[in-house]
Amino acid sequence: MKLQRFAVSFLLSRAKSVRLLGDEKRENKRFALGFPTSRDSERTERRGRMGDKQKHEPQIAREWLESLSRGETHELEALSLAGLQVEHAERGLIRCKFIVPNHLSDGVGNWCTGAMALLIDDVGAAAICSAVGHIKVSVNFSVSFISTAKIQEEVDIEAKVTEHKGKLTLVVVEVKKEGSGEMVAFAKQWMASVSPEITNQPSKL
Repeated sequence: MKLQRFAVSFLLSRAKSVRLLGDEKRENKRFALGFPTSRDSERTERRGRMGDKQKHEPQIAREWLESLSRGETHELEALSLAGLQVEHAERGLIRCKFIVPNHLSDGVGNWCTGAMALLIDDVGAAAICSAVGHIKVSVNFSVSFISTAKIQEEVDIEAKVTEHKGKLTLVVVEVKKEGSGEMVAFAKQWMASVSPEITNQPSKL
């Protein structure tokens, strides 16, 4: 009886193997003739999922940054980012416009450097979010204040992710005067992922 059950099981497994082999041969033949195969469908589905994710991450970054400018989180960001407009958001790149409000004056009519640094920090974090889908924590932040911007002056802010190293991501932020393009501030910021499952291979974008 055991021998019979073994024989039946063996024959069923052989039949399954033959069927799978036949399916593989048919797939290979379709591929050789240029017809779509199941592997093409799987690749298309994976690309679709990746495309959806790439479209979704910049939107997450945009909504997060806009919520800061509306004062929906911390009061300090609400003051420093009030009126910030997100002009463009794509994977690893954020562009904004900002009119320096009166309440951010340093006392002599210039944009307060502390408030400017906070805005640069948040826009840089949003650019990283647009690339990886979540907010990272800052581990190194350097900013050079090259010139001043006056109250009610409009500036352009661009934040671009330039490098990944493991859990670390580098973003470069430039603040320029609208129209003239004069550089107001230039910053570099390394941010780290606190999520153990998020790791990126060293690469350059």
